[in-house]
This record gives sequence, structure tokens and C-alpha cells, in this order.
Amino acid sequence: LEKRDHKSLHHMPAATLDAILHPMWDLHFSPLITLEVFSLDDFLNSHQAMLESHERYITKHLRQYRTHDARPGRHQKRQKPIR
Repeated sequence: LEKRDHKSLHHMPAATLDAILHPMWDLHFSPLITLEVFSLDDFLNSHQAMLESHERYITKHLRQYRTHDARPGRHQKRQKPIR
């Protein structure tokens, strides 16, 4: 247990961390999340891992938004009828 306990989040595979954090961001989760860290390096590495996960989250959602807006007929100027 000692070798697996109290590790920085940067040891967690990115896909696993994303599977935990991304659904919380989808729900606009706002309560406080408490991380127990035992060194400044672990804190900084965990913080970096969370920032990278958030960057993947934003990138994924921007890509989905752009794909959604790229559908034919979206945001095209309407032509005025000829009278």
C-alpha cells in the first residue's frame, strides 16, 4: 500500500484522470475538491496534470463546437429576395 498511496496525479494515466474530471466539468461541478499532498513537488505535478486534463477537455469541446457549427447551412448569410 505504501508504494501506491499518496502519489501525485501525474502518475495517473491521462485517460483515467480525464474520465474522472471531464464528467465533473460537464456538470459544472462547483463544490470544493480536496487533494491530499505531501510535498510541494507532488502538489505542483498534480496541479499540472489537472491543468493538462482541463486543456484536453477544452480542446475536445471546441472541436465538437466547431464540428457542430460547420454543418451545411449554419451561419450563412441569407440572401435578400429579388423584388
